[in-house]
Amino acid sequence: MKVVHFVCSGNTYRSRLAEAYFNSKKIPGWKAISSGIHADRDLHGPISWYTLTLCREHGLEKFLSPGWRQTCKEDLEKSDRIVCMEEKHKDYVVELLEKTVVAIEIWGIEDMPSSLDEKASMAQAEATFSAISSKIDSVFVV
Repeated sequence: MKVVHFVCSGNTYRSRLAEAYFNSKKIPGWKAISSGIHADRDLHGPISWYTLTLCREHGLEKFLSPGWRQTCKEDLEKSDRIVCMEEKHKDYVVELLEKTVVAIEIWGIEDMPSSLDEKASMAQAEATFSAISSKIDSVFVV
């Protein structure tokens, strides 16, 4: 089984959405995991409310991992493909691995701004989900 590893900052939003959506597609021979370069700080709890809301709306709850995961060398080395949400995530991954041994992509999907109200946060989360699902559908689903 090949592994795609989605990496973001806290593993409470973007990478968890990507992991759940990817695994919901049931792509033969592939599975997804996710992690965050600062997940061990657990700044926002196990998952953001907007991530959970989106997963419920799109039927992805059963594909959510049970908790956040800190990005670590062991998981990265077991991955066949690494998708980083931002350039800073790639920098962290490359430094942790000490060399590039697998394909690393940057999708340019920014984190949720902290200044948004509930309605704006949900709109931003929908846009993020749309960007992630479109990328997965175009890159991985034939």
